[in-house]
Amino acid sequence: MNAYILLLERKQELRSACERILTVPISRFFRDQALWNALSGKILPRFFEKTNLRVWSAGCAGGEEVYSLKIIWDQLGKIHPVLPLLHITASDLNPETLERAQKGVYQTSSFKETPPGIRDRFFEKGLRRKTWAIKPCLKCGD
Repeated sequence: MNAYILLLERKQELRSACERILTVPISRFFRDQALWNALSGKILPRFFEKTNLRVWSAGCAGGEEVYSLKIIWDQLGKIHPVLPLLHITASDLNPETLERAQKGVYQTSSFKETPPGIRDRFFEKGLRRKTWAIKPCLKCGD
């Protein structure tokens, strides 16, 4: 173990490969529905009086949670017409999953826990079979 740690300290490319292996690349939209219910019903309303809301998603993997948050925020905007500006910063150590998040194209399996109607409202049929692309309105810079 000590020899491996020394190698990681000396060889940046080996360290980067190790970090990529240790990241979690798998996620789904609205995974753990109870969390999203608490977020939209109890936590986010506490910030409605602010002018800006900044969120950092550290370890965003493929971006499913980030886009789930943007969808929740959009739905809250239908109920509460004046919301703070939402700014989300998403980061991940794994450049491949971060690139997947930026593209915003997902397999049907990513929607296992998605409430009915969400996929059709916020996603477009992808170019490949069984894929869905996030609509541009959710991919804007904020």
